[in-house]
Amino acid sequence: MLCVQLFTSSTRHGALNLYAREARAFPADDYSLATTFAAVAAAALDAARTEDQLTSAVQTRTVIGQAQGILMERYSISASRAFSVLSRLSQDGNTKLVDLARQVVSDRALPEAASKAEKIASTLS
Repeated sequence: MLCVQLFTSSTRHGALNLYAREARAFPADDYSLATTFAAVAAAALDAARTEDQLTSAVQTRTVIGQAQGILMERYSISASRAFSVLSRLSQDGNTKLVDLARQVVSDRALPEAASKAEKIASTLS
């Protein structure tokens, strides 16, 4: 068995494990080749994770922007005030901002009672 760690300078991704049916099946040159392959594989994994994180961030930002737009139209408030309302409701409800925004976009309304939401919006006006 030949095992090589998959890592980049900042992250450990796992290991590359190569198996053989016989003892001493991997000569010393194979270790060098395996470490080279592991370095390339680790870099590819790191790039894929970064791309996933960026895609998620863009989707999150889009949903929050849509929720802001709904609040802006519904309560005739500015974008910054709509974001403040979302932030405050998120904190009060101990809910992630993006989850609250998804609910607002899905329901086309704030999840809290309308009177509470209107109070928050009016205090920020």
